Amino acid sequence: MVYSAKNVKKLRSFVVVLLALIVALAGAMQLYGCSSEAREQGSAVSKQPSDESTYNIIYNQALLNVMGYSTADEAIRDSDESNDPDSEAGYLEAHVLDDGSVSLTYSSEQYDYTLDWTKKQIESSCSSFASLYDGCSFEVDDGWQTIDCYLTPDVATSVGTWLSSIQIVEIYCAQMQTLEHPGDASWTVTINLYNVETGQLVVSASSEGGTLSFTPEDWGVSS
Repeated sequence: MVYSAKNVKKLRSFVVVLLALIVALAGAMQLYGCSSEAREQGSAVSKQPSDESTYNIIYNQALLNVMGYSTADEAIRDSDESNDPDSEAGYLEAHVLDDGSVSLTYSSEQYDYTLDWTKKQIESSCSSFASLYDGCSFEVDDGWQTIDCYLTPDVATSVGTWLSSIQIVEIYCAQMQTLEHPGDASWTVTINLYNVETGQLVVSASSEGGTLSFTPEDWGVSS
C-alpha cells in the first residue's frame, strides 16, 4: 500500500521511523529466524515438538515487504539469533520457501502465545494512538481486514507520525489473519480514513493496491 498526503512533507522520515520500529517488532514477535547453518533456500532448523499439535504458518512476500523486508532471507537474518525453540515466545522450525515466503512451525503453546501477543499489540497500538492524538482513533474489525481511522482535520493535514501508526496496525492485522488461517498465506487490509468531526469517509485504500492520498479540499467535501 502506498501512503501519501498533501502537506505531509516528511513522509520519508516516517518510513525511517517505521523501519526502526519494524526491526524492534520483528525481534519481539519472534516471527523469523534460524541458525546460521540454515540460510539457504529450502533450508530449516527444527526441534521435535513436545506435543502432537503443531501449526504451520506461512508469511508471504507481501507481508514481508510490508514489514520492511525485501527478501525472506533478510527477514530470517534479522532475527536468526533471537529464536529459542524451547520458549513459548519462539517457534520450532523455520523454512525459506521457493516462492520467497517464510514458513514457521509453532507448537500449540507457542502458537497460542503468538496469537494472544499479536491481539494485545493491536489493542495497545490503538490505545496509544488515541492517547497521542486527541480526538482521533483506530477501529479494527473482528476479521482484522479493515482499519477505520478517525482523524481531526488538523491532525490529518499536519506533519506527524500517524501514517506510521497506521502501517504498524496494518502489519499486526496481516499477522492476525496469517495466524488464524494456518497454511494460508493470503491476507488483505483495507484502511478507511474518516473525518472524525462529521463521520464522513475521506479516502480508502487497500493493501491489494491503492493510495491513501488526500488534500485539504477532500476534508471540505467530508464536512
